[in-house]
Amino acid sequence: MFGGSSKKVEQGPAIEKKEEFKSLVISEKSIINGNVTTNEATVINGTIEGNVTIENTLVLGVNGVIRGPVYAHVATIDGAVTGDLICKGPIKLGATAKLTGDVQCTSLSIEEGAYFCGKVICTELKE
Repeated sequence: MFGGSSKKVEQGPAIEKKEEFKSLVISEKSIINGNVTTNEATVINGTIEGNVTIENTLVLGVNGVIRGPVYAHVATIDGAVTGDLICKGPIKLGATAKLTGDVQCTSLSIEEGAYFCGKVICTELKE
C-alpha cells in the first residue's frame, strides 16, 4: 500500500497462556465466624473471627478485621488484627493498621501511624 513493498512478517514462538490470577475477596459487610483456609491471594475487607490460613498473599483492607491467628505467605495489613501474624515472607503494616499480637516474618515494615503491640521474630525466607 505505501511504497509497494511486501515483506513477510515472521512470528516468534507462540505466546504461552499465562496462569490465571485467582483471588478471594471478602467484602466489607461480610462476617465470618470460623476458620478460613485458601491458597488464593486474598483481600479481606470484612470481619473474620477464627484462624486464617492463606497460602498466598493476604491484603487486609482498612475496614478489615481479623480476630484470631493469621498464617500467610506475605501480608499487607491496613485494618485490625488481634492475634499472632506468621508469614513465610515479609509483612507490611500500613498507616491505618492496628496489630495486637506477635509477629514472625522475614521482614517487617511499619508505616507512621500504624499501631503495633507485640514482639517480632525474624526468620529466613522459607520456600
